[in-house]
Amino acid sequence: MTGAAAIGGIALLIGILPAGIVIAIGVAVSGSSPAIGVVLIVLGAVFLVVVFLVQVTISSVFKVALFRFATDGQVLAGFDQQQLEAAFKPRRRRV
Repeated sequence: MTGAAAIGGIALLIGILPAGIVIAIGVAVSGSSPAIGVVLIVLGAVFLVVVFLVQVTISSVFKVALFRFATDGQVLAGFDQQQLEAAFKPRRRRV
């Protein structure tokens, strides 16, 4: 798994899924305790926004590294040449 697929998988496991669970618990609790429900929904939403911003930032850094590799052949620190080369491999055609 490289690039956007890895970023998307990590964001799902670490951020989106837990935020969704917190929001769902907030909705479930809001009937009996509206204050706690609202707090949980807001916390889940804020966490979701933070995860989204981190995902976009990481994706942008990867795209810059990929652009530099494609134009100059330069591998930026923290990236592996094989990972960057894998982004250019042709995809299999579906029949």
